[in-house]
Parts: sequence; structure tokens; C-alpha cells
Amino acid sequence: PDDVAGKTFTITFDPNGGSLSGSATMQTNSSFKLDQLPGNPTRSGYSFGGWYDEAGKPVTDVAVGSTGNITLTAKWIANKNTPYVVEHYKRDLNSNSYTLVERETFVGTTDAAIAPDVNSYEGFSSPNEETVTITPDGSLVVRYNYDRITYSLTLQYRDGVTQSKTITKQYADVIELPVPQREGYGFAGWSDTYDYSGNLYGPQEDITVPTGTATNGLSLYAIWIKS
Repeated sequence: PDDVAGKTFTITFDPNGGSLSGSATMQTNSSFKLDQLPGNPTRSGYSFGGWYDEAGKPVTDVAVGSTGNITLTAKWIANKNTPYVVEHYKRDLNSNSYTLVERETFVGTTDAAIAPDVNSYEGFSSPNEETVTITPDGSLVVRYNYDRITYSLTLQYRDGVTQSKTITKQYADVIELPVPQREGYGFAGWSDTYDYSGNLYGPQEDITVPTGTATNGLSLYAIWIKS
């Protein structure tokens, strides 16, 4: 509507994903200069970068003589110090549960895609890196689960009767070595080499599943002493 001083029109403020504490519209008159625009919009993880018109130009005031309804849109600048957390869990021995072993805190740009590094732990397989987005409120927690490597141990009885036996265990598990019997012989233990030149294990000795990355297994050979 027209009035004595000029024409009244409406300015609409679009918070563009943020929020305003006051009204989203303002009426003004073409005979006045509007030199104070709302400066208090907020958006989690972002800093306010000013108001922009429909042509993408920054607007700091509305000059005298302006007419017609206008929409001004908030510009947001992503914060570069938004926190996020990466947690590393190791699988418990002979269990489906996991235990937290390391927790790392980082900062990055809000809504940016990231792929946090995975760690390397002896005896555990590392998961694939996940690509995630940094949440504006800093609540992102990336969880990586590390599974225990499974190893096989083959027992070679070498008594001419008993077939070899393969035992499968997880990393750091304990294997109770059997004490076999053979007529006319005494059992003296196990060796990890065919000619007994390697590591020797006593008749009732337990061993911990081997470390390292090889999963093709370890063979132990029975040592017999003729009675």
C-alpha cells in the first residue's frame, strides 16, 4: 500500500538452515534507509557470513527509494574447528564383544567428508576406512572394530597310526598341547621343525597362538624316544 512518505514493502529474511531469534519479516518504507539488518541468526557448526540478495550480492542496508518485496538469504561459513572422535576397539578373546583401547579427538570442517585412519595392532586385522561427514554439533563418533586373526596349528603325530590334527585358535589364545601315547616309545614333546632343530615344547607345555601376520599355520612334530 502507498502512504504519504512513500511505498511500504516487506523484507523477508531466510535463515537458510539456521534460526532467527526475532521475526523473519520486516516492513519498511521506500523513503527510509534501512541500515540495520538482523545480525543474530545462528546455525550449529557455522558462522554467520551476512545477508545476500537473490542475485547473490551481499546486502548490508536497504537504500532510500527501494521498492518491491525482497528476500535476503543468510550466508553460512562452515567452522573449521568442529570436533569429532575416532574410537578403536579390539575384539575380546573368544567373544563377540569388543573393548575400547584407544580414543582420539580431532577437529575438522563442518559437513566435510572425511575418512579417519585406521590403526594397526599386532594379531588383529584392521577394518576398512569409513567415509563419514562431520556433524555440525560435534557429536560424530567413528568406531573401528579390530578382529583377532585366526591361526591354525597342525599336530603331526608321526606314529604311523594317528592322522594329523589341526587346531584353530584366535590370536593370544592358549593351546593345551596333547600328550600322545605310542607303544614302545616315550613321548618327549613337540618341535616346530621336522628335524627337531627348531623350537621345542615339553610334553605338557602350553603355547600361546603365534604372533605375526601369517595365517597359513604352524606345524608341530611329535618327538618320540624308543623305550
